[in-house]
Amino acid sequence: MTPFLDVRNIGKSFHGVPIIKNFSLSVEQGSATALIGPNGAGKTTVFNLLCGLYPLDSGEIFIDGKEISKVPKERRIRHGLVRSFQNIRLVDHLSVLDNLLIGAYIRTPGPRTLLTPFRLQPRNAVSRQVREKLDALGLAHIADSPAGRLPYGLRKRIDLLRATLTGARLILLDEPAAGLNPSETHALMRQLRALKENGATLLVVEHDMHFVSSLCDQAVVLNFGECLARGTPSAVMREPAVKTAYLGTAYERAQP
Repeated sequence: MTPFLDVRNIGKSFHGVPIIKNFSLSVEQGSATALIGPNGAGKTTVFNLLCGLYPLDSGEIFIDGKEISKVPKERRIRHGLVRSFQNIRLVDHLSVLDNLLIGAYIRTPGPRTLLTPFRLQPRNAVSRQVREKLDALGLAHIADSPAGRLPYGLRKRIDLLRATLTGARLILLDEPAAGLNPSETHALMRQLRALKENGATLLVVEHDMHFVSSLCDQAVVLNFGECLARGTPSAVMREPAVKTAYLGTAYERAQP
């Protein structure tokens, strides 16, 4: 079976210093993969390469069998790739509904310019669909609330829903559980699992290993830009090399 995301031997250097070294990754459709590792391991750089923020020095990237290695960053959304940042990027003075309509508008085919605001597009049918999505998440009551007044956990969930409304098939999630309380984390987990069940493919950078173990089918460990280990989350965290990379050799010596 052809992987939905197929990253082949990518490399990236800055000022002659290798940051990502011959890194490969295969992710099946409808699965969740965690990209984990200590700070400075190269996780964010991999995300930036996938999104096209940085050009590749070497290697190839395929989504659903189509090479996107040289596709401009603003066109990668057409291949179903969307990134959800740790810093939430909602328009605070707009309602939740209007923020979500932005995502739905991006999905709309045809030419667009900054002089074609989404409010001028046919709204009734799209608004109804968006409200149904909110209702399915138990959030219909906040549709007309200003996004800037929502608590942090709800803003995270709305940001994720907006990403899916673009037609995303591959969602890159940058520390989705950061800053959430247990109740908010549980609600976000339910939302992400539902996306998986509907065929979305998730690639997650996350430090919360309980969250990773609960959501992800596989984990790939990066260290100094190279793949250190891959497998199920529980299996990779048992690897001595992974424990050393995360916690240091002093931790290893202290273990019975």
